[in-house]
Amino acid sequence: TGSSTLAEARVRAKQIEREYHERLNLPLAEAEEPVTFAEASIAYMKAGGERRYLAPILERIGNIALPEISQDIVQGLAETLKPGCVPGTINRHVFTPVLSVLNFAAGLKMCPPPVLKRPKGHDKSPPLEIPDEAWFRAVLPRLSPTKRAGVLCITLHGMRISEAIERRPDEFDMRRGELSVPDSKTGVPFVVPLAEPVLDAIRAIPDWQKQKWLFGTRHTRNFARDVNKACD
Repeated sequence: TGSSTLAEARVRAKQIEREYHERLNLPLAEAEEPVTFAEASIAYMKAGGERRYLAPILERIGNIALPEISQDIVQGLAETLKPGCVPGTINRHVFTPVLSVLNFAAGLKMCPPPVLKRPKGHDKSPPLEIPDEAWFRAVLPRLSPTKRAGVLCITLHGMRISEAIERRPDEFDMRRGELSVPDSKTGVPFVVPLAEPVLDAIRAIPDWQKQKWLFGTRHTRNFARDVNKACD
């Protein structure tokens, strides 16, 4: 099969068998073992599919056969992985990766096309509240220098939180006053000319050149925890 693992070989073998029966116009054996979500995911990633968010999903439904993955199963998965989150987050972290694998598998005739419904309101952005100057005057002094620079970068330039905090010191050009984002969410690299308050805040970070991450962490949860603490 030209595969490097048993799981990949099983997926490819089943695909070859289907192609063989289709060419000879023969019915598939009714006892054929269905492909599991884990096997389909491996084939999907091997073909270049996006693997982000798949790991926690595979831990919970990897052994389930594709025809058995229902709306109730995916909804339960969403409630376990993203409890209390808005529909857009649930859709991005759970429904989109599951549907990507199922649609890929359906294209290879491993299973019927999926009929899952995405969460209601997943395509609507939540209302955005922009802090006023009083908020900044109250909160910024209570943040560490790294988090202060990160908050200013995000709010003054409208950057996604993940795109801002995943920056490394070597992606900041002090001479030009620019921040490079080579791995944006859209897949298109871009450069941000930084405002003076952001530049001043980065310069105020002790030994910022020696940090692994320019704003102290690459984890959204850790960043939000520190900001919430300053807000409290």
